[in-house]
Amino acid sequence: MKKIFFVILAAIVLTGCGNNSELKGSGDKKQTSQYSSKDTSKSNAPSKIGKFKMTFARDNGVNFINSDLTGEKYLYSGNDNMISPDGSEVVYTQSGQDGSRVIAIYNIGSGTSKVLNSIDGKNSFDACFSPDGKMLVFCNFSGKKWNIGTVNTDDTGFKILSSSYGTDLFCPTFAPDGKSIICNGMNEFVEFDLDGKILQKISVQEQFNAKNIYLSSANRVFFINNKKELLFDADTEVFFETAREPISNIFVYNIESKSIRNISGDKISCYDPFVLSDGKNILFSAFTKEDLSKSTDPRDMEPVILSWVYTMGIDGKGKTKLIRNAYEPSASNVIQ
Repeated sequence: MKKIFFVILAAIVLTGCGNNSELKGSGDKKQTSQYSSKDTSKSNAPSKIGKFKMTFARDNGVNFINSDLTGEKYLYSGNDNMISPDGSEVVYTQSGQDGSRVIAIYNIGSGTSKVLNSIDGKNSFDACFSPDGKMLVFCNFSGKKWNIGTVNTDDTGFKILSSSYGTDLFCPTFAPDGKSIICNGMNEFVEFDLDGKILQKISVQEQFNAKNIYLSSANRVFFINNKKELLFDADTEVFFETAREPISNIFVYNIESKSIRNISGDKISCYDPFVLSDGKNILFSAFTKEDLSKSTDPRDMEPVILSWVYTMGIDGKGKTKLIRNAYEPSASNVIQ
């Protein structure tokens, strides 16, 4: 589920977090989880957003479903799933037995995966599609630090954007116009153009350290509202009584006014945000205090967490449960 590497903003500590290009997928496997999106009356398809296709993670596997909660199927075993804008492919991290991690694209129709071999090194992850679906941005380890790289989906044009940037960068996403990339440096958010020029830096320490929120290498940031605001998840100082980890919330930061607001509220732990292509709604993973239960193992003091995929407006309204026992949601373009 969520990677836990905390960085306190008031005193930031920076911590880093195959030969065959065609691999047969496992799309014909059945979902074996004890939970299903269909087993609860509290799940509701979003009625006012429009139609789209979704992928999500469950029990270390990636699944597909339509936004009206029909057509659910298991795709493959893996993590870091991100569906393409047209809903035909999923980019993900493929891990090797030697500890390597490479970027691969899974074709939903054929059930096959293709590794992108033009990418340097054997440690890349967390890829995201461009709005037109023709390019990917991802994290790539140089041997010294985590860089932001891009590559075309046809496995050409590999490029490192952040060579001149001095420290690690994580969780990159494209701006809605596809002309720039925003990423998380943990002590600042950084925007690059597609040639690697730094367009702006937003200091996390200066802007947010009085708000008692904390960033990690797992927190993803998006441009919203015509690039006037940033949407991201971050950890807080709030704890559910039975859990050792603090809850996460989703925040919106206005770049001009330098104001920040919590759009998810502090009674729910939210992470893995994904901004829908309509620019008005998001998907995210979340759980409440009621979703925590005791482990059946008496030696395990940590609660069992039942995570849900939710949808919500970027104004914080209309929070709706969609899929039970699910996390890491992503969506294709919204069709009105």
